[in-house]
Amino acid sequence: MPQRVGRKSGAIVNISSGAALTPPSGAMIHYSSAKAAMNAWSKTLATEVAPHGVRVKTATPGNVVTPGGM
Repeated sequence: MPQRVGRKSGAIVNISSGAALTPPSGAMIHYSSAKAAMNAWSKTLATEVAPHGVRVKTATPGNVVTPGGM
């Protein structure tokens, strides 16, 4: 981070999940919790580094249809 702030530019992209927004129950609770925490951290970091020209974004894809998937 110091390099990005020093250059007054940069971008950070975090990959989240739709599970952070509408968490499934059961075994996925740890995954959903981790992604929700990352979303909160990304928002806080974005607020802190924006004055230094650094952008922080979070991509939150939903379900993706793939061959062989249901």
